Amino acid sequence: MDKSDFVAKNQPPLDQAFTKRRFDGKVALVAGGASGIGLASVERFASDGASVAILDINQTAGKDAEAYLKGLGYKVKFYSVDVENRDECFKVAEQVAKDNDNRIDSVVNNAVYFGSKALEARREDYEKSFSVNVIGTSNIVQACVPFMPPGSAIVNISSITATRAQPCRWTYAATKGAIKTMTKHMALDLAKNEIRVNSVGPGWIWSPEMAKASPDGTMEAMRSSVDKFQMVNRVGKTSEVASVIVFLCSRDAAFVTGTSYKVDGGYCAMGPERTGSNELFATTKTK
Repeated sequence: MDKSDFVAKNQPPLDQAFTKRRFDGKVALVAGGASGIGLASVERFASDGASVAILDINQTAGKDAEAYLKGLGYKVKFYSVDVENRDECFKVAEQVAKDNDNRIDSVVNNAVYFGSKALEARREDYEKSFSVNVIGTSNIVQACVPFMPPGSAIVNISSITATRAQPCRWTYAATKGAIKTMTKHMALDLAKNEIRVNSVGPGWIWSPEMAKASPDGTMEAMRSSVDKFQMVNRVGKTSEVASVIVFLCSRDAAFVTGTSYKVDGGYCAMGPERTGSNELFATTKTK
């Protein structure tokens, strides 16, 4: 399998020599791990020494991802699951633990339904969005916690949509805001188990979903559309989000819990001014 089938080209390397063994003997579970940010996270965990369970509803993509990563020499296994189904989540978590000395050290919730509607949204649109994005996240956490030893970590994937208003995204934004808030409550309740819980809010990241919005299917075609919204004038890479996710699961983040990390190129930090824009200040004289 060609690596470009799964991870966008020209990304920072997922194989980092200086972190290569930090997850030796550890087990990571990534829900929604067959594509996009989830797949990049799987590869980074595996590169850093973890045994990784790839969970996804897409069996074709999941099996292809498993074959590709095993071909690189990584310890990965695909498990089919629909995160909306609580019983399935519990059965899969139990099987993952059984396959890995009865432990799961890191959990990443990346399974997502991207449906996004606003004025036209109906009850079923909200129900589907919440069923996958919010209830699915809860299902995976509930299923995995019994197998997570002290020092384990959970990372839930939120979005910049949870922090900044965007047009026509009521249903999607509601779920991502819920995930961001729910993460803090999970962190409080699981602190007694010595399990840390954080969320990551990606910005404009080059992924299979973003490629659908590109005029010609290329990353470069999206640059002019997003560079005016953020400080870093380019589209983000899935590997750049994965590096933050995996950091939050590592011992380097041992005192980090209940918070949200934005991986957005400065999207949420920037106000009306833009990089290199001096129009406002050009007319202001220092006295």
